[in-house]
Amino acid sequence: GSSEVITYDVNSLYPFIMRDILIPDSLPLWTETYRPGFTGFYEIDFAQTNTQIPPLFWEKTEHGLEFKYSGHGIFATPEIECALQHGIEFNIIRGLIFPRSRKIFGKFVEELYALRQKNKTNPLNLICKIILNSQYGKYAQKESVAKLSKWTINQFQERLSASTEDL
Repeated sequence: GSSEVITYDVNSLYPFIMRDILIPDSLPLWTETYRPGFTGFYEIDFAQTNTQIPPLFWEKTEHGLEFKYSGHGIFATPEIECALQHGIEFNIIRGLIFPRSRKIFGKFVEELYALRQKNKTNPLNLICKIILNSQYGKYAQKESVAKLSKWTINQFQERLSASTEDL
């Protein structure tokens, strides 16, 4: 038999996710109850009794993430909302919520996307596309800490000599 694979390419998916997502813009508060309407993260114990659907939550194990019908973990508000819609029982141990959230990337995405549409045959189209798609990855990037040091010219030359000796 023949098999057919159908693929779909959603135009500007990541930028439009960033345009519409609520980003916390306030200091977090601790809570011991679920607070609908607030962006947050909750540490929970969970039990999914409906095994007719795949498990919705997971636990981090030595093998990576394992989807399970019961367990313990930290989950974001959208995952908690999904659990509520599917009747998953959970007990909140503690939560961290943000009283204010807003769509901070909306205007940025709209303006660059409009600029891209006006310049379809121009290199500016590709530049806007790269900036829009990079925004998603840059926002989700893990924080790395850099240490800046002030060196005298002698310290710099010593460091430079030490690194070239390995060559």
